[in-house]
Amino acid sequence: MAEEDRRGTGAPGGRGRLGAARAALAAGDAVGALRALEAAGGALDRPAGRRLLLRAALAAGAPDAALARLAGLDAAALPLPDRLRLLALHAAAGRPAPFEPPPAGPERARALAQLARNAAASPSPETLAPLLDRMRGAPDADAARARFAAALARRAERLRFELPIDDDPARAAHADRLAALAAEHAARPRDRARALLVRGLLRLHAGDLAGAQAIADDLAAGASPEEREAADRLLRRIAVRTPPADGDGAESFMDGSVRHYPAGGDRALVWFLHAWSSVDRAMVARTRDFLAGHGIALFTVRDSRGMAGLDGWGDHAGDRAGAVRALAGILRAQGYRRHVATGNSMSGSSAIWFAVETGALGALVINAFAGLPRREEVPGRLNQRRLDRLVARTGTDLPELDRALAGLPGFVLHLHHSDSSPLYRLHVDRFGALPQARLFAHGSGDDGGHLVARLHTPDRLAGTYLPFLADCGLVAAGG
Repeated sequence: MAEEDRRGTGAPGGRGRLGAARAALAAGDAVGALRALEAAGGALDRPAGRRLLLRAALAAGAPDAALARLAGLDAAALPLPDRLRLLALHAAAGRPAPFEPPPAGPERARALAQLARNAAASPSPETLAPLLDRMRGAPDADAARARFAAALARRAERLRFELPIDDDPARAAHADRLAALAAEHAARPRDRARALLVRGLLRLHAGDLAGAQAIADDLAAGASPEEREAADRLLRRIAVRTPPADGDGAESFMDGSVRHYPAGGDRALVWFLHAWSSVDRAMVARTRDFLAGHGIALFTVRDSRGMAGLDGWGDHAGDRAGAVRALAGILRAQGYRRHVATGNSMSGSSAIWFAVETGALGALVINAFAGLPRREEVPGRLNQRRLDRLVARTGTDLPELDRALAGLPGFVLHLHHSDSSPLYRLHVDRFGALPQARLFAHGSGDDGGHLVARLHTPDRLAGTYLPFLADCGLVAAGG
């Protein structure tokens, strides 16, 4: 907003109260700012006090108390940004404003743009919506609406991105509210698509497959390429999360997180599925049938929280050591004497960790990490925050897997990796220093969708698995 008036307030303690309110607003605590202003007395009759009250009331979504305090204020005498704030408060309170929107012009366009940005970042962004509705059709108001919706969609997307690490129902509900508001006010198809995709992914996170499907249908009916692309992305995620059909030959263990597809032998492959990758039921079924043709059973492990199995799964979520012991016990109870593991990305790291701890013959991984990435390796502040939350959530760090494997010369490691990511390259180099590691490089053109999907297509499945299974002694050399 406009630069704050930092002059004296004319009330004992008023300067301190205004300072406390400014600090609370800067920290995102609009309610705390209002509490500080309640004790500011006559300071609220000064321009700086009025401005802070308007900002705090808008941010907190609390128009009534502020309007009562500002009753009788000559709106025409206010600077334009404050006039628009006051108009937004009246609109949020559901009352006819005592003045009309100021005439259009560059100053109003700038003030509306700033108001839209601030409202989108506030805890109660819906406060601004009635004002924008009232001014619908005005070019500067429509531009502000587009900016408002785009900012809300980005906020909702960031909140949703953090949910697998910070699984807070209140955060999920807030992200959904922001995304709904963004979709309602979006002026561009890409912003509407982005907001609805967030809502669909939130439905999936809550296990509401029918709700996610309804949103996918809405997106698929859109006229823009952005909406149809978002529909395709959401439908792929729905396919991943849809439970396998009855009669697929699987047994379930560990609260449904582990599925067992027997093949009549004593050999098994344990596949740690990444919750957000493009592994779908068709891919699992294709791999199951391929392995069964070689007498090898398949176990799939899915951590539905999106934690990649780093701190357990299923009924042992939060207890990784217990989850490893339970799954190893299931393998023994089912009569499997030899097993290997596979996975991609951080699930690939979980697969190596599990294989090392349970005496597996080896691991086949795709774009796996030799340990949790260091913070400075991770691009982008949002990814860094997610890594911080992951470390805090698990209460541990991955062991340095390359060091652990250095003491296991007989362990078979096949690492498939793409050349498109500098972050992956750092870990490829660490694994590559191991004498038992075999590296398989794939160019950036192979990374479409995700490398794991490309390596599990019908024409590449045998080439991906047979060399690994042969190196482990589970099939004869040459397939």
